[in-house]
Amino acid sequence: STLLAYVAQHMLTALARKQTQVELERRVQRRTRDLADAVGRLEEEIVQREHVEQKLTYEALHDSLTGLPNRSYLVESLERSLSRQRTHPRAAFAVLFLDLDRFKWVNDSLGHSAGDRLLLEIARRLEDELARELTGPELG
Repeated sequence: STLLAYVAQHMLTALARKQTQVELERRVQRRTRDLADAVGRLEEEIVQREHVEQKLTYEALHDSLTGLPNRSYLVESLERSLSRQRTHPRAAFAVLFLDLDRFKWVNDSLGHSAGDRLLLEIARRLEDELARELTGPELG
């Protein structure tokens, strides 16, 4: 009877240990799942923040109407080019300055929407010409 009680006690202890181990494994699996979900949400948030940051950077460096680089972009580009030229004296660069004579007259006499359309057309033509120059001379 003492032996039987001893064996029963050991079996109960082993069963309790097994039950505790099973419960612990369930908790670990649940917490691992929760952690994986949290990591997934964080990764999504990081991607969203990177997109917002890229958009804000683009908007800070480009004109909202034409999409062309703005003065801040010009200043940053000039600083980079000048810095590069200091370390590589043969690195040449050029700056093209365009002034639209009497543009104020267009806005004042024809209205801002006409001025905006004119700026958009000029921007499109500049981009087309730059793209043509970068791809090389046309054949024929």
